[in-house]
Amino acid sequence: MSDHEELTTCEGCSKPIHNGDRYHRGGDVDLCEECAPDYLDLLVTPNSFTDADGGPLTAETAQAIFDEHIAAGGSAEDKMVSKP
Repeated sequence: MSDHEELTTCEGCSKPIHNGDRYHRGGDVDLCEECAPDYLDLLVTPNSFTDADGGPLTAETAQAIFDEHIAAGGSAEDKMVSKP
């Protein structure tokens, strides 16, 4: 797979997401880096995120994920994205 091959399309803005792009994969929704939620969104709306079992994330789990990110030097405004 080349770095420019399209993997999917952002469900927020319809922009193509290519191999090598950082993006948010959430359940059945893929979002480009610009449309992806940030870590503050995780605290504000934890039930819009899912846990490993596919259920809604609890406020306590969201806080733990947020705290771990901040402790590692991240900020609340960092986008929740990764490379495939």
